[in-house]
Amino acid sequence: MNGCIFRIAVAAALGIGGSNICRADSFAKDMANINGSISEARVAVPVPARPVSRAYEQDWVIAETSIKELHKAATVGYSEATIARLLDIAKRNPKNEALQKLIVKGLVDELAKTSKPGYSLHVVSNIMAMASQASDSVKRLAVTGVMEDVRLAVTVPYSEGCIAEVTSLARKSSPDIKSLAIGLMLKELRNNNRAGYSELLQAQIDAVNRS
Repeated sequence: MNGCIFRIAVAAALGIGGSNICRADSFAKDMANINGSISEARVAVPVPARPVSRAYEQDWVIAETSIKELHKAATVGYSEATIARLLDIAKRNPKNEALQKLIVKGLVDELAKTSKPGYSLHVVSNIMAMASQASDSVKRLAVTGVMEDVRLAVTVPYSEGCIAEVTSLARKSSPDIKSLAIGLMLKELRNNNRAGYSELLQAQIDAVNRS
């Protein structure tokens, strides 16, 4: 027997209006259906994703601005302080390859803008320190950039300092980076006619090759 009809019969026996019982029954079903729909709707709504950190974006803007400041700096002290900030940003973002490349390229570009060997070696040292903790892609950019500056260098001590930095990085790197460093040093060797410098190049090539 239908539940509503049964309750009407019971209500009639008790002197209660059956239509009221039926309406109440219908209302209860409607509410149950509504509650069920709400429950299903709640389940269907996806959990909000955790907000993405803006740290990378902020560090990118800071790095870009710092590089521009570096390139127009008038004093070595300010330049060195700016490089330290860039190095700190790189250390905080070890997995952000794009940011690391931005900073390395900015420092390589700085080499082309200065003619002070002591300061230039400071820049090279920081490039290699940054690249040593980064991916091969970043290392490749660092080694290539520094060796290009070596090719254009006019002082042997500066060139020797750069070669030593490249060798130190390459010896602790992958075979691909070792091969890149050796190839670039061989190219430098072929383009050089200074005996003492050539001997240093050969020694550094051997050091990387044996590592």
